[in-house]
Amino acid sequence: MKAHNQEIAVPTEVIEAKKGVDALLFRADVAAQVIDATTEAGAVEFLGEIKRQVTSIEAKRKFLVKPLQDHVKAINDEFKKITGPLDEAERTIKKGISDWRISEDFKEKENERLRIAAQGRHAAQCGDVERLKDLEPEYEAAAAVAPRTVTAGSTKASFRSAWKFEVEDELLVPRELCSPDDGKIRAAVKSGRRDIAGVRVYEEKSVAIAA
Repeated sequence: MKAHNQEIAVPTEVIEAKKGVDALLFRADVAAQVIDATTEAGAVEFLGEIKRQVTSIEAKRKFLVKPLQDHVKAINDEFKKITGPLDEAERTIKKGISDWRISEDFKEKENERLRIAAQGRHAAQCGDVERLKDLEPEYEAAAAVAPRTVTAGSTKASFRSAWKFEVEDELLVPRELCSPDDGKIRAAVKSGRRDIAGVRVYEEKSVAIAA
């Protein structure tokens, strides 16, 4: 299936918006030179122009793209109805494979394969060709019941191990594995605390514009 490569005409609204932005940006550097109350007031007025321009542009953008977004969403929703059950089936089958590979039965078979592989590496290091020949059929038999990868038809599956964790008792977790709670620190600073050990509390000014 080929994608449609159709050149999209730039809407008039976009062209007009760009002209307005270019004209506004032409005066931005001058407006940024704040040296007294008068130039500060001018800068605030200019920020109001920017805010109104952004609001206007965003309204035009939404007007143009909303019908397209609604159409795309409707198509995506229909396809999700089809692929959703397949995704669920994939998760179920992968869980079945995962459960098998962490079972004691599989681990026993896998350990046998690893044991033979280790003996093979040792024999190779020692240059023991006869031992390698003896181990080859043993390894093939062990790998057949506990393979590192599985190839079936044109599909190949590889497997990775990942150790996960779940905190059962926070009080028992070693201090070096704990981290400060940003939310609690933020709340403390907001409530007026300025002397928190290990934390630099500082003031930062920001500008809020209502236009």
